[in-house]
Amino acid sequence: MDPTEKLHYGVVALKGFLGHIEKTGEELFDGFDTIIDRIEDEGMKKLVTLLKNQLMKKRDAIVEGMKTTMAKISEEVDEILQDFKELTVDDLPAELPPMRDIQRQIDPIPRC
Repeated sequence: MDPTEKLHYGVVALKGFLGHIEKTGEELFDGFDTIIDRIEDEGMKKLVTLLKNQLMKKRDAIVEGMKTTMAKISEEVDEILQDFKELTVDDLPAELPPMRDIQRQIDPIPRC
């Protein structure tokens, strides 16, 4: 895989990560709703609801910041790919390549 393909796949992976964060956030907030429904004390219910709303705002701000950053990165990658157009393939896939049969990893050594 040449460097431009690696760059392209890096952007694809970041976009997938962003989608995962959005989905995970929704699942988390669904869990909050379940908890809130089970709380009997109204004061505690309001407190947990307030906490959920604050977390949602922070998550939304993080996601929006990541989307803005991803748009900038994507533009820069597109510029780089255009600069080296003669060295790249014409059509890069929109998804990551399939997993390989051999997975490499470095095993940690205890107490190092």
